[in-house]
Amino acid sequence: MERRDWENPEVFRVGQEPPVATAFPYSSLTELLANSEVSDWYLSLNGPWKFHWSPRPADRPIDFFRHDFDDQHWAEIPVPANWEMQGYGIPIYVNARYPFPADPPRVPHDDNPVGSYRRHFTPPDSWRDREVFVEFGAVKSAAYFWLNGQPLGYHQGSKTPARFRLTPFLVPEENTLAVEVYRWSDGSYLECQDFWRLSGMERDVWLWSSPPTFLRDFEVRADWTAGQAQLGLNLELHSLVDKELTTTHQVRADLWELGGGAPLWTRTLDHRLAEDDYRLVLAPESIAGLAPWSAESPQLYQLSLQLLDQAGQVIELKSCRLGFRRVEIIDAQLRINGKAITLRGVNRHDHDDRTGHVVSRASMRADVRLMKAYNINAVRSSHYPNDPYWYQLCDEYGLYVIDEANIEAHGMGATFQQAFDKTLHPAYRPEWRAAHLDRVQRMVERDKNHPSIIIWSLGNEAGNGANFYAAYEWLKHRDPSRPVQYEQAGEAANTDIVCPMYARIERLEAYAQGEAQRPLILCEYAHAMGNSVGNLEDYWRVIRRYPVLQGGFIWDWLDQGLAAKGPRGETYWKYGGDFGPEGTPSDFHFCINGLLLPNREPHPAVWEVKKCYQPVRLEPQVGGDPGQFVIYNDYDFLDLSHLRFSWDIWEDGHPIAKAVEESLSLPPGEHLEWTLPVGINALPGRHYTFQAYFRLREATALLTAGHEVARAQVVLTPNRSTPVEEQVGKTLPHLETAATHLIVRWKDQEWGINRQTGLWDHFRVGENLVLEAALRPYFWRAPTDNDLGNLMPGRLAAWKAASEGSKLVDLVVETNDSAGLVIRTTLALTGIAASYHLRYHFHAGGRLSLAVHFQPEAVDLPELPRFGLAWELPAHFDQLSWYGRGPHENYADRNTSAFIGRYQSRVAEQYHYYIRPQETGYKTGVQWLELRDTRGRGMRWVGEEPFGFSALHYLPEDLDLGPLDRPLKHTTDLEPRDLVHLHLDQAQTGLGGDDSWGALAHDAYRIFPTERYFTLHWQWLTEV
Repeated sequence: MERRDWENPEVFRVGQEPPVATAFPYSSLTELLANSEVSDWYLSLNGPWKFHWSPRPADRPIDFFRHDFDDQHWAEIPVPANWEMQGYGIPIYVNARYPFPADPPRVPHDDNPVGSYRRHFTPPDSWRDREVFVEFGAVKSAAYFWLNGQPLGYHQGSKTPARFRLTPFLVPEENTLAVEVYRWSDGSYLECQDFWRLSGMERDVWLWSSPPTFLRDFEVRADWTAGQAQLGLNLELHSLVDKELTTTHQVRADLWELGGGAPLWTRTLDHRLAEDDYRLVLAPESIAGLAPWSAESPQLYQLSLQLLDQAGQVIELKSCRLGFRRVEIIDAQLRINGKAITLRGVNRHDHDDRTGHVVSRASMRADVRLMKAYNINAVRSSHYPNDPYWYQLCDEYGLYVIDEANIEAHGMGATFQQAFDKTLHPAYRPEWRAAHLDRVQRMVERDKNHPSIIIWSLGNEAGNGANFYAAYEWLKHRDPSRPVQYEQAGEAANTDIVCPMYARIERLEAYAQGEAQRPLILCEYAHAMGNSVGNLEDYWRVIRRYPVLQGGFIWDWLDQGLAAKGPRGETYWKYGGDFGPEGTPSDFHFCINGLLLPNREPHPAVWEVKKCYQPVRLEPQVGGDPGQFVIYNDYDFLDLSHLRFSWDIWEDGHPIAKAVEESLSLPPGEHLEWTLPVGINALPGRHYTFQAYFRLREATALLTAGHEVARAQVVLTPNRSTPVEEQVGKTLPHLETAATHLIVRWKDQEWGINRQTGLWDHFRVGENLVLEAALRPYFWRAPTDNDLGNLMPGRLAAWKAASEGSKLVDLVVETNDSAGLVIRTTLALTGIAASYHLRYHFHAGGRLSLAVHFQPEAVDLPELPRFGLAWELPAHFDQLSWYGRGPHENYADRNTSAFIGRYQSRVAEQYHYYIRPQETGYKTGVQWLELRDTRGRGMRWVGEEPFGFSALHYLPEDLDLGPLDRPLKHTTDLEPRDLVHLHLDQAQTGLGGDDSWGALAHDAYRIFPTERYFTLHWQWLTEV
């Protein structure tokens, strides 16, 4: 008989145990205090299961759940696993739409794969006369369950557990557990999140045993009030024995330091059981001598709960780690333990590049360590409750968490983005109300005891109908200790926090300057897609200025690529559209928008995040003399005494003064004035910078002693480093006129200015030809993902054409015995109404000055992607050094983390691996750069003003993929060229990052078509 619960929104949980807090069934107090996960009452069912995959429900094995069903010819699949990652079906990536035609609650019948699972197990002998339960941590999207052929129930809601009592059908010998999982269900309409659409049992499966009377659930109310810990308990006992049997049970509660010792606090609660369920309540009690929990000081304690029978024997043990903290909103500020906090956050998916939604504990620990290293203190569990172990880590190491319900109906319409039909939208339909409430309730009941969770979220981009108002009211009644937020509510009544996504800076300022009654915290901002996260410091200047603005969560943490092998055996990452036949739903590379690659290697943007998020700042004192600074402690709870403060002074990138590390004692939220204790004898033509460093004095649980928490750089003098050799006494170059070129000679060097193009396209040293192509005007860049989103390839296409060709209008030669040789050219740019002048000035000693003058002749010219010059050199000039911002890639609106200094690199190291090729490798604030071969021969460029450059073994067109309808491309599709492509720019437009679907770079970082001058000095470098 066909089962159709998977198309009925009012059926989502059948036969299940009620949702309860995460807890492990310990068999001894020793195990409990050691936080062990080895117990006589626990049995993991992870591992190989028998598996059969069917492309549609009609093809599934109907009676596979029978105990005597023959599964010996079935394949095996690991559990947990997404079956698409094991070769069954197609991984689908879509963002804001469903992978099937939206017609709620109906889903496709001809393309709805079904996974049939079977697992045999024998319960331990010690479990006889006890209750036995099974828990499935996460099953997507809908599933039926059987034990020994008997139905257990049904489950929807793919990111919270399904629990079933097995005892009535359990046998002492081998048992058969069967699960039938549907890829799509009506629940899929509430799971339209921006991630891979995958299927299967994707979290742990395990059995546990309890006595017939047991502690079913418990809630810890660990508060911090008036500087003291307060502990209250809500305990739920449950009895499965004969109702007429009266037994006295007690619960002993003990509070411990982590690791044991003597109990810090003990209470015994008792009750006479005469009904099925009882709740034991301990009113909050003050406990002296304890410390509060915060993300900066994540102090935890262990709570043990021992259920005692009438003889006083321990028959069950449960536990949790708790932290004492109070969350509240006072005076429009979110406060922890009475203090306003700042959330320096990211959004995070459960994602692994090889296993999909199945995340290992090792990868979760790696995420926490990296977040702490990059000064991230908060995480939004976008857009569903994460793996339970994640919250344990956040409790232990200190990360604030917004726990978000598994609700998103983006494909039906989101409140602030599109019009939609409320007669069909689940948020507005009464038959969907219970399903909405169930998802919120199961999240809250599972996660309620975690101190790291400071905010509940009702979901994401799912409209704001009556069902969300109902969910808000239920949650505020159920847990008044935490605020509730919902982005789709805007400033309506059913959100305690105004939490917009991708709000512009001017909107933040307008809100802060108004009569704000609630804090504003960006639930998503700084969209980190590809080469992005521009203007982050601009956001944080405003956030720091207004108390009601309390931070935000970058989208997002990790590129959601799936690992694959290239033709040469190299690893690369696939994205949407890389799987399945033509016509497979896809939003292409829109899942590649993290601060890290899928293997957790950092993108350059993460260094900017670390800098903008750092909890210590040093800035020049406004109106003060050079060397006078202000140090700000932006921690919410910590004094700076845990850090070592050191500094140094550089002259032209070389340290000339350095301080012994010293301590600072500065309370949180305070600042102090500090003066550099040494003077500087600044020499003309030299460049001086001051650097400050704040490093951990001692190792923490995740970071080593000496880890750099914060840094700052201040330019001390306006003098510039200009290493141009003096030309006194040097001979002048001389000019020869040839048929095609003006030839300029000096010693064994020979330049050629093409008489047809006006471009420098020839340079020879002795017999060696150096140039691969002409030095030419250049205005284009390989579009970034943000550029594609704001239609830059079309809007600014005129500059691409202008970069591909110009026409000589005039060429003039001037000679002067003392000043050298000057060649002036005037060029007409293809398709651009502007005058463009190049001035080549050949000085004595073989030095060349190149000056550009650009003057627009029309008022309707589009803005420029870049303004500069491009050149190709032989590949062996791959030894790069420069004085400017570095060492990592940086741009006009993303360079506060890149300090001015002297750096060296290979050209091959300049290309940063973005999964989809695009503009990369840029450096700003450059005063000079050198490209040499391994023998030291090469060239130096020096700017009249700081300039930008990139040097790559790729041409811009290699990285320019054109329109989105072009074939997909990955970095591994590129072949490095046997050349060095050099960009030399007065400016390149900023990256932007407000969003990746239309936002432009901020005006301060755009290049508008105004009159411009650009001067560089060039010099050949002989062998060293």
